[in-house]
Amino acid sequence: MARARKAQRARTSTPRARTLVRASAPQLKAEEVAIVLLGAFNPSIFQPAWMASQGVLDESEASAAEIGIIHPDVVSFRVGAIAIEVLRERFQAQTTDASAFESLRDLVVGVFGRLLHTPIGAMGINRSTHHELPSHAAWNRLGHRLVPKDPWEPVMNRPGTKNITIEGTRDDSRVGYVRAIFEPSTLIEQGVFQTINDHYQFNEGDPQKNIPASDAMTTLAEVWSDSLSRARAIADHILTLA
Repeated sequence: MARARKAQRARTSTPRARTLVRASAPQLKAEEVAIVLLGAFNPSIFQPAWMASQGVLDESEASAAEIGIIHPDVVSFRVGAIAIEVLRERFQAQTTDASAFESLRDLVVGVFGRLLHTPIGAMGINRSTHHELPSHAAWNRLGHRLVPKDPWEPVMNRPGTKNITIEGTRDDSRVGYVRAIFEPSTLIEQGVFQTINDHYQFNEGDPQKNIPASDAMTTLAEVWSDSLSRARAIADHILTLA
């Protein structure tokens, strides 16, 4: 409580003191953005050499790709900062390099711009982060504010927050949801892991109503910037509770 009172006084004192308060804010330590498509895929097609032949990758990029596995049922490889994994019912491209986020979107749009008729049932734009909190007290406070422990203490010994999943309806005209997952970081001491899944449902849950990849890519291009901004806003808001 003494520290809290000092922080409150600092916010009303000199500009230098306010700078010190901001310096103790949660620090972003790791970030990942992924584009996930659900539908019907032929994994064998998705190879660096094919992407180069279609003009999606340069020959040098394709030659330098790191191959994980090439199999009729699963393909995985990394090209630069972007990792790709394709199963028969799922395509994912992801990167942990913030400078490659736009390249990630362009790569996916480029690939399915050559596979226009691939049936797509759903799409997720997912942002995951690990933040380090300034103190163990702040780490505990955030967990307590998201899930108060008072109701649990009479029946559990030292209850703690392990995982929270919150799902909200979309605030646009599209079908789907926004799902936020919060849990303690497994990478960072007194850290917080958050993932925001911005989900777009194209087929009403019926594979017979899948849409062509060309339409899904139009949606991706239209919502990309707003989706990432929404994910950042959700994560940043939660962190203010610490």
